[in-house]
Amino acid sequence: QPLSSIAAYSEGCGRLVMSKRRQSDKELRQALSEITEHALWAGSIVQNVREFAERGASETKLEAMHELIHRATRLALIGSRRKDLHTDLRLEAVQDTVLGSRVQIVQVLTNLVRNALEATECVKHPSIVIRTIIDNSSHLVVEVSDNGCGIAAEMEESLFRPFVTGKPHGLGMGLALSKRIIEAHGGRISARRRTES
Repeated sequence: QPLSSIAAYSEGCGRLVMSKRRQSDKELRQALSEITEHALWAGSIVQNVREFAERGASETKLEAMHELIHRATRLALIGSRRKDLHTDLRLEAVQDTVLGSRVQIVQVLTNLVRNALEATECVKHPSIVIRTIIDNSSHLVVEVSDNGCGIAAEMEESLFRPFVTGKPHGLGMGLALSKRIIEAHGGRISARRRTES
């Protein structure tokens, strides 16, 4: 995805260079800025894959969930064009230590934040909230919510099945893989539509 964006913006830059319009300098600077952002995003994806290969997918150790949330949020938002996005981290859990694979947990969190980001493309004032709490059973709960278009009612039950997607060009593997990772860590993952208006 970031490489496709870089190619598209580069092609646009070529057209702008050939253009004689007055506004082309400003548009060229904007396009070059987008190329830089998407290149950084692509680099972060490569870095994540490299960590995955070097550390191994199943290497588990004690990790600070709040630190992983900060890392995943930075990764997920690289290349975002929404300058008006409001990100609210409500990291309220007093104990955030978990035993798990750093690479896999970051992968799941990055996927959830990217999904939230894409869901807010349809709203004027996009907002993503990431919250941690300790529930009554002393489990660490991580909630990722957004004010986007929501989950279609007919997809709510099958959202975590492979090849099920509401995105025009989605593969339907992100949430299915996330579910497998979370369950392998002894946890549960679910999604629900907002009930408030």
